[in-house]
Amino acid sequence: MKNNTLLNRRKPAPMEWLFNKAMVIALASVAIVIGYVGFIDLWNSLYKTATSLDIWLIIALTSLVIASGLVMFGRYAERKLEIETQLKIQKIELYDQFLIQLSKIFQREHGNDDLIKLIAEWQSKLLLWSDNETLFHLFRWHDSLITHNINSLIILELFIRSLREEIGHPSSEIEQGAFIHLMINHSAFFQQHTNHGKL
Repeated sequence: MKNNTLLNRRKPAPMEWLFNKAMVIALASVAIVIGYVGFIDLWNSLYKTATSLDIWLIIALTSLVIASGLVMFGRYAERKLEIETQLKIQKIELYDQFLIQLSKIFQREHGNDDLIKLIAEWQSKLLLWSDNETLFHLFRWHDSLITHNINSLIILELFIRSLREEIGHPSSEIEQGAFIHLMINHSAFFQQHTNHGKL
């Protein structure tokens, strides 16, 4: 069996992920505290040496800087949300078409070569649009088809779940194997409801 580094890459453990997030939050907190202390020290120094007019000018300038910062942050957050929304819409359209083609294969007699061909036709789009977790399961599924792994359907299930999670639909409460069962036994129903954006 070939050694595929993409398939064998180590996924971060949950505790490691939490530790990394905690470190980022801790460093950000330290930076905020240092900045706040420095600002207070600067303000106290100016307050002791400045006249009444100077203090009001400092307050006005500080308010202007804070207001400008809030406006810029608001515009950045709004723009980021807009980009994420457009990206999500495009992903939904892409994954919808992919699942329709996949369900058509399951409607007829097929073999691993048909599924490998489907992946080859869609790989460029999936590589550009999919998240790392989705690509990880895609690579595993492709490799399982080539090596005739008996767990290929289980890996396909994980791949479909990753597609759903990317567009904001958690699958944790859905029974394992539900999507594959639906596709194998009711592929026409699966295709119809996927085409209408219900899955």
